[in-house]
Amino acid sequence: MANAATAPGETIHSMPFEVRPADIVSALKSIERFSRRVREEAGLPAPELYTAHRRRQ
Repeated sequence: MANAATAPGETIHSMPFEVRPADIVSALKSIERFSRRVREEAGLPAPELYTAHRRRQ
């Protein structure tokens, strides 16, 4: 996913700085930790794994 987001021609190249795949992975991990902490502090349940995109067998 991170490689696809930084492929030539993608809009991420409009940023005023270089964005590498590792930067995207780091940002996604950071927001995941933040959102889990906010949910926990608010007493909300943990998010459930989204599975609708998986093929049925």
